[in-house]
Amino acid sequence: QRVVDEGRAYVEEIKRCNRNIPGVQISEKISKLEFVCDRIFNRVEEHPELIDELRKFMKYYLPTTVKLLQAYEGLDKAAQFVGLLAECHLINSLRSQI
Repeated sequence: QRVVDEGRAYVEEIKRCNRNIPGVQISEKISKLEFVCDRIFNRVEEHPELIDELRKFMKYYLPTTVKLLQAYEGLDKAAQFVGLLAECHLINSLRSQI
């Protein structure tokens, strides 16, 4: 059960990232990933003997996916910040011309 709980915690983080990442297409892809992960963990709950088969999924794929989504989320926030800085620069430039 500990393995499934740990996996579901990764899925919750994926869902959190999905809520914060804009874009319909990327959100749909992340939602499909969430669905598949939920199905995997449901299956393992029904058949605990399959836990050993989750090793690479739990140790590599889920952590890597979460790291990538967190990075993507951070890049989007950085892009918004850069856009805001560009707008401020434009406003200051326009003020100096007035």
